[in-house]
Amino acid sequence: MSKYDSDGDKILDPEEIARITELKLQNKKVVEFKGGEYLTSLESLDINGDDVKVLDLSGMSWLKRVSVSSCEDFETIDLTGCTGLEELTINNGNLTEIDLSDCSSLVTLRLETEIKVMDISPCTAFETVEIMDSPTERVTIGELEKLKHITVSRTALTELDLSGCRSLEELTGFETEQLASLKIDCRDSLRSINLTHTQLDRLDLSGYTALSRADLRFNDYLTELDVSGDSALKELSCGGGQLESLSVSGCTALKNLSCSGILTELDLSGCTALSSVDCSGNRLTSLKFDKCETLTALDCGDNQLTELDVSGLTGLEKFSCDNNPLTAIDISACVNLQSLNIEKTGITEVNKTNNPKLKDIRRDFGVNIIS
Repeated sequence: MSKYDSDGDKILDPEEIARITELKLQNKKVVEFKGGEYLTSLESLDINGDDVKVLDLSGMSWLKRVSVSSCEDFETIDLTGCTGLEELTINNGNLTEIDLSDCSSLVTLRLETEIKVMDISPCTAFETVEIMDSPTERVTIGELEKLKHITVSRTALTELDLSGCRSLEELTGFETEQLASLKIDCRDSLRSINLTHTQLDRLDLSGYTALSRADLRFNDYLTELDVSGDSALKELSCGGGQLESLSVSGCTALKNLSCSGILTELDLSGCTALSSVDCSGNRLTSLKFDKCETLTALDCGDNQLTELDVSGLTGLEKFSCDNNPLTAIDISACVNLQSLNIEKTGITEVNKTNNPKLKDIRRDFGVNIIS
């Protein structure tokens, strides 16, 4: 505070108080904060590790940034009239409700609280919203045309309606275990989606032409996923136990694919940029490749494949097809192959005369190697 004590008397008079632009309170044993009307130049307030319970910021239209963290007893905040507030962060504490109706200038919101129901729809300037590690059950979002990033990880949300957020670029919801309904309409803007441990059973992301990364693992209720036409998609991880339908047609930029579930067929034809595919542990009886010359790693073990054509996979280096009812495999076109796993199959012979780099072969006892 010394930088505001212009006369050096170690006491801030009203004029000096009015010149304060930034205030940090850390372990100051403050229980109630009020009197903000005297801090007429205050733009940033940071309270950390204090005993504060009540934070009265009403009427402080000039305030731009507020951060409250590690205040375990914090339970009340009044933001009435905070029309200029741009950034709000509240971590920990016992806050159970918040009124953002006057905060139309808010750009960034980060909450880790005890709030169960909230309405953020009045905050039409929002670009980033993060709600994490909270018992939040319902969030009213409305038409937030500027929202680009939203995180709802480890919450109790059962539904999430983002249909009015048409500029959304990133959606994250790790371990959102109650989420059963998702509405989104941002086909031209969404770049990343990360949703795990949800109750979603179907997800249609087809035609999301800006989407480059999708992490949809550990979704044990998910049965259908459509990412067809997602021409920018590079990374896709999906499944969790019940996935029975996956469409990746038109994913010409897809490099890495990992999918688990009970898939019986998978057609990767046209995914010309593929580098790595892990589709092990499904029920595949059909696996198709066409124009996948860039594929270097393939794991299709633990399926029900009786035949497999890898003649077009000239770039393949690592190949596992173990635990399948295969009786033969032709790897003559895989001239770059270095590692092969055919354990627990019906394959009795492998011809590796066209595979000079193949040194690592995992096979059952008695399998003949022709070199």
